[in-house]
Amino acid sequence: AFGKNLAPSTGGFQSTGFGNSGFGFQGNQQQAQPAGQFFGAGAQNVSQQFQQFSSAYQSNKVAGMAISNKGEIELDQEREVFVPHSFTDTISDIKIKESNMSYFVAVSSWDGNVQMFQLGGSGQSAKPSIQPICQPVQTGGPILGICFEADPVQQMSQFNPAPQQKSMIIYLAHSDGSIKRWDPTQQQMSPASIGQHSMPVKDVYSFATPQGVFLVSGGWDGIVKFFKINGGMSTQIGESNVFKPVHYMSGQFPLLVTAHSEQFINIWNLDALNQTFNPVSVRESPLKYCTTAISCFGDGKGYAVGSIEGRCGIVHIRFENV
Repeated sequence: AFGKNLAPSTGGFQSTGFGNSGFGFQGNQQQAQPAGQFFGAGAQNVSQQFQQFSSAYQSNKVAGMAISNKGEIELDQEREVFVPHSFTDTISDIKIKESNMSYFVAVSSWDGNVQMFQLGGSGQSAKPSIQPICQPVQTGGPILGICFEADPVQQMSQFNPAPQQKSMIIYLAHSDGSIKRWDPTQQQMSPASIGQHSMPVKDVYSFATPQGVFLVSGGWDGIVKFFKINGGMSTQIGESNVFKPVHYMSGQFPLLVTAHSEQFINIWNLDALNQTFNPVSVRESPLKYCTTAISCFGDGKGYAVGSIEGRCGIVHIRFENV
């Protein structure tokens, strides 16, 4: 579980060990200290920010952080670590990927920066260690969403028995309507856009089949676009006009879902895209009010949707019945 946008300003983020919680991103931390060349913008008292919370709830938990009755953040010293960073605006998205027994966390912000961290530590009681593995890269405008490039589907055989190196390429959904490609291992941002929308791109998702590696983008222009990736170059293979801005998007092959205003949800079967690339189903959210989040199950057989009413709806999908 990832906690995002808990405070309007930034200065660092706090990570909880693998055992129970996930990652809790927050703005300012009283105990934050600069680490090397990566400096936090916060390190200031946050009692005013959380005074409302502490007055209503004498003891509470927000994304793994304990809020004392004084309104100050208390870290679990055995399980949590505060990581200073250089973001100056709200964190917009985070993605995690496992590679060679290590975990990598990509983080983007509304200030236009993107950065990758390496996460260490495992087990119920291990305190995580997080280190930046590269300098943040400035893209010139707010980044609304990010995703790791999917690893190619490898045909295992006696001639090719070794597992393939996993891709660390990251795609960025940018506010200028472009889709950018970033290679953090080379500290290189591709000069040419992977794709383009007429309005800001809200999110991106990459998946792989035996036919290759693909990328999906959803924009505020109401268009969902499909690209095939080959050697860092992209070819648009189709698009679907869903007529409403994409507010949220999530994918877990073969399922892709997009959430829109008026509780509309579009559903794609990525394993059976037709020539029109249109969704196989358009549904209404099981919740009454505006959608605030949507996320596919890990097995791609359904999705969870959240709303401003504070509820979460669970929807199971069987494509043979759609």
